[in-house]
Amino acid sequence: MVAKLSEQMNLWINTFFPKLEPFYIDGDNDLLDQLNSLGIQVYSRAQFTEVADQFIGEYGANYRHWGVPSTASIVYFEIDTLNDRALQAKLFEHQTRLGRGQIFTFDWVRDISADWLELLMATHRAGDDSIILTHGAWMLLSHLLSNYIKRSCRDELSN
Repeated sequence: MVAKLSEQMNLWINTFFPKLEPFYIDGDNDLLDQLNSLGIQVYSRAQFTEVADQFIGEYGANYRHWGVPSTASIVYFEIDTLNDRALQAKLFEHQTRLGRGQIFTFDWVRDISADWLELLMATHRAGDDSIILTHGAWMLLSHLLSNYIKRSCRDELSN
């Protein structure tokens, strides 16, 4: 049973968050210019629909794609490849302001685990009281989550 659970957990861990994710920018030309200068492609909503239609179909609701202002430009890339942490933090905060999905309050995360909150505050803070879950954040947490579930199952089986 634990082996089957481990197989299922690996599938879940590897597919729950896509590596390529959209980040929305609206009204911040400086942020757009900084990303563009790093060679990160910036898309209009129409262009994004053409290049990421599979993403939109599978994950669009999770990211609240249709709730973000239609005037927003979109960058679609692996956020973990962005080595400039200050720029990354600015991009994360911008997602909170625009209402992108996968943003959670500190309280919500703390209710799950204070350790998780501490880890995510250091790496994925998205404003004064929010964190953003990205593929990278999910990979940080997946190991902890997987171990917790396996331990819980073993404890349940031994009772």
